[in-house]
Amino acid sequence: MVKRSDGRWQEVVFVDGKRKYFYGKTKAEVYAKVQAFRGEQDSDRLFKAVAEDWQRVHREEIGEKTWLNYKPHYEDIVAEHGNKDVGEITALDVTNDLKRHAAQKYSATVIGTRRSLYRMILDHALLSGFITHNPAIGVTIPKGVTRNRREAPDESVFNIIMQNVKEPFGLFPALLACTGLRKAEALALTWGDIKDGYISVTKALDYTVHAHPVVKPPKTQAGVRDVPIMAVLAPLLVKPKGAKESDLLFPSKPSNRNPRAGGYMTEREYEGAWKRYCAAVGLVDGNGKPTIGAHQLRHGMATMGFEAGVDELTMQAILGHASPTTTRDIYTHLRNKKRAASIEALDKAVAQMAKQF
Repeated sequence: MVKRSDGRWQEVVFVDGKRKYFYGKTKAEVYAKVQAFRGEQDSDRLFKAVAEDWQRVHREEIGEKTWLNYKPHYEDIVAEHGNKDVGEITALDVTNDLKRHAAQKYSATVIGTRRSLYRMILDHALLSGFITHNPAIGVTIPKGVTRNRREAPDESVFNIIMQNVKEPFGLFPALLACTGLRKAEALALTWGDIKDGYISVTKALDYTVHAHPVVKPPKTQAGVRDVPIMAVLAPLLVKPKGAKESDLLFPSKPSNRNPRAGGYMTEREYEGAWKRYCAAVGLVDGNGKPTIGAHQLRHGMATMGFEAGVDELTMQAILGHASPTTTRDIYTHLRNKKRAASIEALDKAVAQMAKQF
């Protein structure tokens, strides 16, 4: 709200992308007029109504852990903009929100989550016919925020993994390294999913809080795919004698807590198996903590694809990324990293030559 040169107060409300002006002698008078106007508007157009409808339509597609990350941001964003007509939300609103969080030293991952929520809710408004464009699409992550990018494992780690396939749980990291599957996708595989040189990915495990895993479709529709089995992996994916098509590749093991073996691994079982494997093959730090994670092996597959000259769309299909932007971002990072290394090598070569003069 601003005070005009004639002494009156003015507020601007955006309706269907157009400005509507309200005037008054006092702020309270203008505020009352705006509230009265909003009360006359279709309540379905309010940001909170659109957000609630988006959640109703898409909530089941979002894993429990992902939703736990989304929820505080969702509630905060709705509290901030809930009573506004969705057409009033501008790119500047979203940008300023992200900048405020950047100033509070939130990481790029956290800020990216907020931006994703804006995009998804406003996309829903767009599809509902309430707006003609999504103002969050062009908004970028503010500069200077902390970026925690998982680096791909180097060649030595890949060699350790492939040389230790016979270790307990050793097939699991080898599978991830050679396919780029997500952890939850690999843990849901049965021997019937391995056929004709491909792994059929149609399901994933969803680890809810304090619960056993629930089988659901992959993270996105693009996650349903056939992943080619590389030659080095093929001999390792031979169904054991006597195994059924429905048997899991990585079943739960019998224990005091779980006397019945053969079902899906709980998250606790998985973490224990991963830690024991890393300790057995030497992939731990001085405190015995694993130095490699499942998602890094997935990133490693993307890196190998880039270095082998595989195009982005092919890697998108293999990795099951819903958007080519995700794959492109990885490739862009790798290109920039390679370019920086090349420039550094050139700099050293020029410096070496200069010594001769």
